[in-house]
Amino acid sequence: MSYNENPFASSHSLDTNPFEDPATSQADAARLESIRQREADLERRQRDLDQREQQLKHHGKNNWPFFFPLIYHDISVEIPEASRPLINRLYQLWLVLLGTLVLNMIACIFILIAGSSDGGRDVGAAIGYLFIITVTSFLLWYRPIYNGYMKEQALYYYFYFFFCGFHLLFSVYMIIGVPSTGSAGLIQTIQMFAGHHWVAAILGLVATVGWTLQGLGNAFYYRQIYTHHTAAGHTMEKAKTELASHGSTPFTNGTEVRKIISQQFSSNSVSFQLAYPAESQLVAVVSDATGFGTGGTSAEAEVVSSSDSSCIDASKSVVPDWYLNLDPSNQLVQCTATRIWWTESNVSGTPFFFGVIPGGDSFVIPESNVNTTSDTGTGFSWTPNVREGTTMHIVGNDNNGNGTGGSSRLTVGQNLQNDNSCLNNNSPSSTAGTPAGGSYPTDTSGDSSGGSSTTSNTNVGAIVGGVVGGVLGLLALLLTFYFIRRRTRQNRKNNEKPVDLLQSDEGDERPNGPGEPPEYYRPDPFIVPDPTYDESSASASGRPLSASERPTSRSGTPDIASSSTGTKKTGAPRVLRPVNIIQHDDAGPSEVGGKKEEEPETIELPPAYTNIRK
Repeated sequence: MSYNENPFASSHSLDTNPFEDPATSQADAARLESIRQREADLERRQRDLDQREQQLKHHGKNNWPFFFPLIYHDISVEIPEASRPLINRLYQLWLVLLGTLVLNMIACIFILIAGSSDGGRDVGAAIGYLFIITVTSFLLWYRPIYNGYMKEQALYYYFYFFFCGFHLLFSVYMIIGVPSTGSAGLIQTIQMFAGHHWVAAILGLVATVGWTLQGLGNAFYYRQIYTHHTAAGHTMEKAKTELASHGSTPFTNGTEVRKIISQQFSSNSVSFQLAYPAESQLVAVVSDATGFGTGGTSAEAEVVSSSDSSCIDASKSVVPDWYLNLDPSNQLVQCTATRIWWTESNVSGTPFFFGVIPGGDSFVIPESNVNTTSDTGTGFSWTPNVREGTTMHIVGNDNNGNGTGGSSRLTVGQNLQNDNSCLNNNSPSSTAGTPAGGSYPTDTSGDSSGGSSTTSNTNVGAIVGGVVGGVLGLLALLLTFYFIRRRTRQNRKNNEKPVDLLQSDEGDERPNGPGEPPEYYRPDPFIVPDPTYDESSASASGRPLSASERPTSRSGTPDIASSSTGTKKTGAPRVLRPVNIIQHDDAGPSEVGGKKEEEPETIELPPAYTNIRK
């Protein structure tokens, strides 16, 4: 025992029960620690919920762009896990496009500073590209393929193929860099390097690399997406059907009047009034006591128009009693687990779900291990044993009837790992058979669709888009080659053309005669002014002496003696100062006739000074 210990100190706290089982105390401590961890986790989740509440209060569910949310964009939540890498790459390519547009605009500004005659038009077009291409590229090809992989609907894929094809052509056009078009591509970059404008040249080179990278990346994924689109069985007919069935309501007030109808009958046929507006799409399923869909499933049919619309109340919208949900949202992938969940407080009894494949099989979706989570409510996990590319409807039901939980139309997506272990001979399929209820009209002419499916799955839109894109791309290359060759010829012609200084300029008052120089090169005649004289400079005959007749003592200097003995100042005019006259050759043509050219003679007249008086 240490001397510092208190021998009278109790080893038990007054708050501790001496008869308590030590093992029980340890279990309580562990339980308390677990409770504390759960409290900390709840506090963290509460903070997250508060942040989301503030986000929803200010911007709703939207979260993109971050500085002013307009739409909801979350690849990790909305896109199936197998497709997330591809969508992430496409989003990164769109960001590269945005950066390239900014660099292209800056490069065009420096091209203008470098003195390019087309620099002003380049800068204006580059600024327009920055705003227009940024918005249209996101809305017309990135967002459609985002929704296409999220919902697996053919309509979005065709939007992507069409507009992304135009974007690829635009990328080729910007890589070329034709002057005055707003592109700092190859032609502009080469010209800047040739003119030693290094800043503009380097920026143009970086912009050209950016256009090339995002163009090649989009072309690579364009092909990959087309392969997925083909494997999923998307066709133009499906796209038309989706456009008709999922378009906006025909009523101006936006009400939805279509709901799932459950009709009982005991004879061989049944007649009932269908309160659907014209051009709506529907699928009929016939069942009996042995099971759901045992009587067959029809293909998708279209409601024809009629003169009677009294059965439709456009002032009231119909909504399901509760909603079925999928996690991941609105997605089904072959042999990949999907959670079907609902809010339990709104359901009457135990819900059950139907799978309906138009023109194929209908079945009850098996439920197992129903559980409740904090994020997705009550639900269960289901692995779709349905082949990729199959279009199917999921219908939610409860004790109140069929369709009370609404329905969701989906296309089974491709499993990127090529997992088909869940498929067997009993798997639901879209194999066409005799339609439920026999034949029925699908258009205004009363034609019957029966149970036949579309015999041609050729993707006409994608083929036409590829052919048109290839032709336009070839045309763009030919035009670029023609432009470069024409410009080269013009420059060579200008360099080889001799410079004629005697060529008449535009605006000459009269045409030149043979061998006569242009008007602006004709020398003006020198007119000698009338001489003035005084009495002392007059000759004996009374006429004044010219400058050449006046006696001088020596050339170039006045005679001082004679100057000093001059006459008295009188009112006679002053003698003008003599002017040196030097004759120069003009640029006129040489004499014709082979006369030997003589060296021109220069005549210099000495100056004459006025009389210097003392």
